Amino acid sequence: MLTSQRLFLSSKNTRLCCVDFGDKGSPVLLLHVLAGRANEWHSTAQWLTQHGHIFALDQRGHGVSEKG
Repeated sequence: MLTSQRLFLSSKNTRLCCVDFGDKGSPVLLLHVLAGRANEWHSTAQWLTQHGHIFALDQRGHGVSEKG
């Protein structure tokens, strides 16, 4: 079972959420489409972790990231 943790980043007075799905290797950043959120990548991250360290970003105004 894949576990994840939320990381919070501040960028120009806006707090963004990034989900860290973990594992080792080169970092891979997953971005959702228009009305998505980072946790939608959970099933993809399960198999993708064999290729790198997976992060998924809640873009501004989506998921738990601030709209700013």
